[in-house]
Amino acid sequence: MSEANKKLENDAKDNPEKYHIEELVGNESEVIEIDLMLGVADLHTPDAVAAAESAISSRQRVISLPGDGSEVDSDEESSYDDDVGKIDRNVDGFDCGNDGKKVFFIP
Repeated sequence: MSEANKKLENDAKDNPEKYHIEELVGNESEVIEIDLMLGVADLHTPDAVAAAESAISSRQRVISLPGDGSEVDSDEESSYDDDVGKIDRNVDGFDCGNDGKKVFFIP
């Protein structure tokens, strides 16, 4: 991955016109396709993994952010099945690491 990034960086330096997205040269496609469901997430805890799996399977927001005006109902829970058994967790506020940030998903 770092090799590909380095190659891309060098190519962008050598051929900036190929990568300057605000400058139109006439050979662009008329359609821009963006897949918002793709991305990379660092899931540092089992709770974060469970929240991500729940969000993907239900395609619903699983965690509210403080001050956004929405609340997660106390009856809404995430279920995570693993080899140990079924674990139910309330999905309000999964911590994704030591930085205090919360993970949330909006389809």
